[in-house]
Amino acid sequence: MSSGQSVGGDSGDAMSRAVDAYDQGELDASRVLCEQQLRVEPSNAVALMLLGLIAKRGLQVEDAIPLLERSVQIAPNRKSLTSLADCYLRVGRLEQGLHYIDQVLAGNTDNLEALLIKAAILHGQQKFDDALACIGDAARLAPESHLVEARLGSILAELGQYEAAEQHFQTAARVSREARHCGLINFRQSVWRQIAPSSAVAVADEFAHLRAPHIEAPYDAVVAACCDARYFYKYGVTFMNSYAQNAAGGKLLHLHIIDPEEGFAAHLETLIAQLGLRNVVATYEYAPVDEEPDFNLRRTFYSCARFLRMAALLAHYQKTIACFDIDTVFEAPLDELVGSVGGADIGLVRRDPPDSPWLDIVANIVIANNTAGTLRYFSAVENFIRHFVGRGKLFWHLDQIALFCVLKMMERFDAPPQVAPIPPSALGAVWHIGNPYQYRRAEYRVARYQLADFAPQAKQP
Repeated sequence: MSSGQSVGGDSGDAMSRAVDAYDQGELDASRVLCEQQLRVEPSNAVALMLLGLIAKRGLQVEDAIPLLERSVQIAPNRKSLTSLADCYLRVGRLEQGLHYIDQVLAGNTDNLEALLIKAAILHGQQKFDDALACIGDAARLAPESHLVEARLGSILAELGQYEAAEQHFQTAARVSREARHCGLINFRQSVWRQIAPSSAVAVADEFAHLRAPHIEAPYDAVVAACCDARYFYKYGVTFMNSYAQNAAGGKLLHLHIIDPEEGFAAHLETLIAQLGLRNVVATYEYAPVDEEPDFNLRRTFYSCARFLRMAALLAHYQKTIACFDIDTVFEAPLDELVGSVGGADIGLVRRDPPDSPWLDIVANIVIANNTAGTLRYFSAVENFIRHFVGRGKLFWHLDQIALFCVLKMMERFDAPPQVAPIPPSALGAVWHIGNPYQYRRAEYRVARYQLADFAPQAKQP
């Protein structure tokens, strides 16, 4: 982004330096210059835009929107309009996003970034013919773009054109390493035959206990969380403390820890004792992943491990399993959330608006009722993941792709489970921090559950 053409004019020496600092990734320096400029010139469009872009890069999209809105009201330019439209897309305010991206395209119909954003907005609005026409324009500009191929595949998958969709996903994976997760997307009957569980699912997995089970009271459901030890050191205190204060009544907590290091069991035992928790089971395993320079391979296994164990948990407890990410804060009892699934087999959080097979089922909360259909589904999900783990294809999003693709294959070739969307009203009982959103850890709703004597202790990779 240059200080002239991209931002729409001469903004003075301070703003030129702010733009240069932003372009060089020196975001703190750029922020300081912008804040100084706004103290003397509150309506400086460049300063407002840069602060909005900085907030967006920090994933603080809700904070970016008003800054970018003020900037475009004063002096709109292609960068600020495109970024504002993208922010509205991310928060699901599609009509507003469409309004701003159309302004960009009115001045330049061959803007690839704008066409991709508009296609995603139209996809989210389920205006599929318009979305296909828009992505067709993008394809003519960039026929080898993995972003174009992935969007085409996502639209076609939602239209039920699974074979064509899969071809586009495979192309996306072939042309760019950034899209290699697209190569995991499968809807074919041949793949279903390889991963389909037998008619009588037998789960023989045994859990290795990290500590002796501490079960002293009846429980009506199991709250499960699975993570590696390092991630537990980062988020385990807020998870456990908020659970103890707000959600433990009538529940059993099952923690499954991957790769616990020496001293972890004692750390966990001390935390459980300090919180006075009963009905806690802690098990462990070591990731069957060779050490690699790319830690993402191991990180992907960590994200999938809960679904490699879900069928075993169902078979062991024969009760409803409510599975959460460890970076979750419990703010109320879980009975309404668990009960929102009703008599369905599974409760899932669906992305709204829909986007792609790797985002449309949100894996941070899954409710699994104790039914034959649930057990069969999660047995197939486990097999799907192992299908790719065995081939060394531990690509990020494998967990959510497995949830999505297995459901589609069962709808096509088998008896699918009955799925209930978990309603937003029920989700008020929990708050998901999200590992990329570091700033949320300082917010009161998270910080109040910290314990000063349980600081993170994880070793660095």
